[in-house]
Amino acid sequence: MKANRNLGLWLVAAVLLILLFSSLQGTGPRTADRPMAFSDFLTSVAAGEVSGVTIRGQELTGTTRDGAPFRVFVPEGADVVDVLQTPAFLCRQTDLLEAAAATGRA
Repeated sequence: MKANRNLGLWLVAAVLLILLFSSLQGTGPRTADRPMAFSDFLTSVAAGEVSGVTIRGQELTGTTRDGAPFRVFVPEGADVVDVLQTPAFLCRQTDLLEAAAATGRA
């Protein structure tokens, strides 16, 4: 009876280790960014679908609001910083106006 109990404990420990290992592995590689055309990127920014961007030279990497990673090559002469700052500025203004409206003060 004691041997069956030890075997059961080892099986439970093995299952827990397998579950821990599989949860740490994730569902797939997060470094495989989806290539995106610059025009599609501009459309996504205007629609508010981009949650974060990193600029490295002429390459942008980032994530969409649903967590999907992407990569964009910026054409020569494109002013990406202005494209990114305008929606961010408008978003902050909208948040400020909504907070002011929520107070109920005129």
